[in-house]
Amino acid sequence: MSLIIITILLALYAVLSAKKTVWGVFGIAALLPTYLIRWQLVGTSSTLLEGMIIVLLLVFLVKQVAQKKLGRTIKESLRCRFAFPAFLLLVAATIAVFVAPDRLAALGLWKAYFVEPILLLFVFVNVVETKKQLRQVVIALAASATFIALTAIVQYFTGWGIPESYDLAGARRATSFYGYPAAVGLFIAPILSLVLAFVISNGKKAVANYKIWLPMPTGRQAAGLAVCVMTLALVFAKTEGAWLGVLAATFFALLFTKYRLKIIVLGLVAVIILLAIPVTRDYIVTLATFQDVSGEVRIVLWQGTTRLLADNPIFGAGLAGFPELYEKYKEARHVELSLYPHNIFLNFWVETGVLGLVALLLIIWQYFKRGIKNLGVNHYALPLLAAMVCILVYGLVDAPYFKNDLSVLFWILVGMVVVTGNITKNEKPS
Repeated sequence: MSLIIITILLALYAVLSAKKTVWGVFGIAALLPTYLIRWQLVGTSSTLLEGMIIVLLLVFLVKQVAQKKLGRTIKESLRCRFAFPAFLLLVAATIAVFVAPDRLAALGLWKAYFVEPILLLFVFVNVVETKKQLRQVVIALAASATFIALTAIVQYFTGWGIPESYDLAGARRATSFYGYPAAVGLFIAPILSLVLAFVISNGKKAVANYKIWLPMPTGRQAAGLAVCVMTLALVFAKTEGAWLGVLAATFFALLFTKYRLKIIVLGLVAVIILLAIPVTRDYIVTLATFQDVSGEVRIVLWQGTTRLLADNPIFGAGLAGFPELYEKYKEARHVELSLYPHNIFLNFWVETGVLGLVALLLIIWQYFKRGIKNLGVNHYALPLLAAMVCILVYGLVDAPYFKNDLSVLFWILVGMVVVTGNITKNEKPS
């Protein structure tokens, strides 16, 4: 029965994408959490999100072939500055499949975290062409994050569906549809940073652009509600890394406004006041020096990971290989099961080897290079930079890529940077 329902949903999605391919892109941006809907066929597992990406790709290719434009489209796509690092990352991920101790598990991550998101990038940069379409992508992402945030808020007050380990007296943490609170922060934080920076850099004009297809609320109210709801969800999920990422991204965005000097002064004053108050000072010092439970876990995790990489510096552990190899290197006092080292750079190095790490650094370099180039001439540049700042800062203490929705979100942001650059070249500055 579930396969029948999924088939019907994918068929409807195919019809939508065939009518307008860009609508398919909006659909994926709005439905990133559908990776939680899983299905199996002939021993192969997949997700609704993966099915949507494959359907969108097939629709796009059929239309390109019918219009006799596929060859030209591929050639133009290969000229993109992200084409080489994306290809390099695919090569690294492919090698990591053969390095991995469990190749079947590695193949699953290979297609879900690398092949399909990069294929989506290929479609994205060829069908999203205007400022209006970029705005609709932002709206779709905001809608997706707001929905997850609403479920997290309801869950916090009702206790519905919270795993027992996160529903302790006085320490309840919302998890939404996920199995752990960090997943809420990992998904919402970059999108919240994107929306906040968009509002900061464009003021009332930006907020007014967040129109939805309902009589009420207005665009301005919708944007304000979305920000409030996402913020509350992070409060109830109690993900400190997410807050660190959002604060860093917001501070980054504010530095590019006319109030930058005041922001710097106020920031310094706020830090001085917080450090002067014993309670907040102790809390900040504890977090900054990793003396809390979460920090201590990360310290021992990174120590074991460093020893693992010292013995396997070129290829790492392979895709999905970290938990197995880490057993040989972990500290005796580290008893928790960890899928990843909880640091974006260590994650890529362990999973995809040094080649994958180099590819990631190249992607980040191109992202910021292109984003900074568009600052002041395209109002999407700063929000996109802020979103990546959030991912990288949060990524210092967590794994903001190695999950189905997060890997697709990462490449959607890359696609938006590419399209922003294309629009800047082809249109008058706005």
